Amino acid sequence: MIFTKKILALFAAALLLTGCGSLPLLSGGDQAETVVENEPEESKQAVADEQSQASINPYLENRKSIPAAAQKRFAQALAAMDNGQWQQAEEPLLQITIDYPKLSGAYLNLGICYRHMGKPKLAEDYFMESIRANANNLDAYNWLALTKREGGDFKAAENLYQQALAVWPDHPESHYNLAVLSELYMGNLEQARHHFSQHQKLLTEPDKRIAAWIKDLQRRINALADNGATP
Repeated sequence: MIFTKKILALFAAALLLTGCGSLPLLSGGDQAETVVENEPEESKQAVADEQSQASINPYLENRKSIPAAAQKRFAQALAAMDNGQWQQAEEPLLQITIDYPKLSGAYLNLGICYRHMGKPKLAEDYFMESIRANANNLDAYNWLALTKREGGDFKAAENLYQQALAVWPDHPESHYNLAVLSELYMGNLEQARHHFSQHQKLLTEPDKRIAAWIKDLQRRINALADNGATP
């Protein structure tokens, strides 16, 4: 993969619930962005090494080669996005979608730009285009789900995370994001516990904070069961 130092440092960090402060990543194939929703406090969860996963990410396994001209435009867009210059990133990304319509990362990063520009509907459209261009682009599902969640459509967000997991059942971020959505927005404690547990299993090292969340969720589930309620 090709990263700037600043982008590489942020790649391992979880994002806040707002999704702000994230930067695009340029892979050796298509363009990708890793997004992890989190509770308001910054997470210490690190991105697991791909080689340690139970299976291979199909997006990375089938990555596309980027022509030199597209790489140059991606670099321009990356530099602009790195500095929060979303409108300046828009033009080179749009040109990539015209010249290389099968590169899903251009659509993905346009969606990210439009979210930061306060255009959520346009962002949704481009996240969908990213999925159409490459149905294995897990980040596109996650960004679209985040946008749906911010718009209050929790069921649509849930379905998108499930679609991502149908593409790759071992995607840690989708398990994590679905767990957060299930607990904080849908009140489904059992589903939250399950996906936090799945996420934990996929990490190279156990995350103590997630372990504490799982323990607390189980305690709450047990308390509800003792009172005859459904978690």
